[in-house]
Amino acid sequence: MKYPTVSESLLDRLAAQDVHHVFLVPGRQIDPLVKSLAHHATVRPVLASHELAAGYMADGYARASGRVGATFAIGGPGSANLIGAAVTAAADRSPVLFVTGNIPLTAQGRGEFQDAGPHGSNDAQMFRAAIGTSLLCRHAEDLPHTWGEASRQLAARHPVHLSVAMDVQESPAHPSAMGGAVQADEAVSAPGDDALLPPGDWLARGRILLVAGQESLAIAGDIRTAAHIFNLSVATETRARGIVPEDGSHSAGHIGFMPHPRTCVALDPGAEGRADRIVAVGCDAASRMTSACDGRPVEAVTSARFAAWMQTMPAGPGADEMERRDLWLRQLSAVRRAAPHEVLSGQPMSYAEVVAAVAANTPLDTLFVVDAGQVRRVACVSLSCRLPRTLLMAEGMAPMGWSLGAAIGAKLACPTRPVVALLGDGAMRMHGIELSTAVRYRLPILFVVFDNGVYGSVLARMGTEAETDTARMPTVDWCAFAGALEVPAIRADDIDALRQALSDGPVRSGPRLIVARVRTIEPANPGEATGIDWGARTAH
Repeated sequence: MKYPTVSESLLDRLAAQDVHHVFLVPGRQIDPLVKSLAHHATVRPVLASHELAAGYMADGYARASGRVGATFAIGGPGSANLIGAAVTAAADRSPVLFVTGNIPLTAQGRGEFQDAGPHGSNDAQMFRAAIGTSLLCRHAEDLPHTWGEASRQLAARHPVHLSVAMDVQESPAHPSAMGGAVQADEAVSAPGDDALLPPGDWLARGRILLVAGQESLAIAGDIRTAAHIFNLSVATETRARGIVPEDGSHSAGHIGFMPHPRTCVALDPGAEGRADRIVAVGCDAASRMTSACDGRPVEAVTSARFAAWMQTMPAGPGADEMERRDLWLRQLSAVRRAAPHEVLSGQPMSYAEVVAAVAANTPLDTLFVVDAGQVRRVACVSLSCRLPRTLLMAEGMAPMGWSLGAAIGAKLACPTRPVVALLGDGAMRMHGIELSTAVRYRLPILFVVFDNGVYGSVLARMGTEAETDTARMPTVDWCAFAGALEVPAIRADDIDALRQALSDGPVRSGPRLIVARVRTIEPANPGEATGIDWGARTAH
């Protein structure tokens, strides 16, 4: 009987986890993996222009789908290029598998070209320092155990590095290496001990702020149902935004990066609209809940336990309590961010104006992938998420250029959803070449570049002319750049031109680029360019 090779078995394992794409830059050390990938029945290769972007693609794939993302690269320089993506995935608990190759075992430690072992670039040490986990498959019979540990870590939403030498990749796999999988979004089941469940009247009294964490994405329906039955105000961590529609009465906005003022009021122990109790569902111990609550006591429950409790069909509060909560919800709903500044026709646009125009001209289920800098700040506060996984951001690290790869991964993970990438011209300089990857795979993604020739967030912090000069960049004709990659592009110098460009309809047959001319951030008045007075809020 002919057994599959380690490479083939590894791909079968990924396929069993519902992974359909692997992102990579090919190279000699992963030739067996690439050849197996080229012939696999269900897992397809996606060739990136740079290993770091391939890692970002796998990260975007994982975030958009809730499943595992996977990327392959050679050891040594390929591994080094992946480190930025690994750190980004680890910061936000994105389950990405980083598989790197190495020269044959018999050649390691002899000064050979691109030795990635302990006597060469020492990839394992690099990844352990970056994300804490590096696994080595030294022999074909190691794969079952190694894969089992990798699956366990990925299911817990920890990125994993796996190193496999070339000769091991093409070795016949042990029979026990086939089959089995652990899903990143595991099915929610009731705990075995019913005593662990909350009491039946757990949410029956008081003004309760329920904070939904990342793990709550697996039980989004239960969270929405509970919000209506108990008339709860629901705040979310950034990655859980959209669990309840943010334009609805039950939304208290989000915590974390650029928190919503409504959430800040509910969490403020001295505010008139403060919550009586804070209940966190699906928030891990390392989340931003602790700092966001500023010392207020939090009642924490896992997503599994909350879902099991909801299955007991607990009764809602009485009529008087529901009425009191309704008054509180209306009080919180009146807390809003100040409206963005209006910009005259013919003038360079504010960041907020661009985001608003894009959001108004895209479908409800659009998935926004947002890059670093001022674009991230403005999009985070301006976009209203009505569905889960509407807004993807690298919240913990925010590397520039992340969105170009992440949008490609997100589109392949969610082919039926429109995908829009929002990024600054500085980010475009990092990985703009990945537009060619979107062309190659005919991915209908809308890329919107905020163009003002500066690193906006850096410029806002500078003072003297010599200091501000460090934040300015040479002019680039992004439409010509896109044209060289066969990407249709249009420049919008004012709001009327932007609306016209957006009115062309959804992207259908491949990527499209809109270059939006926005105002330059001025240190003395950053709000004029962003269109937002940070921290200001209104009550209506």
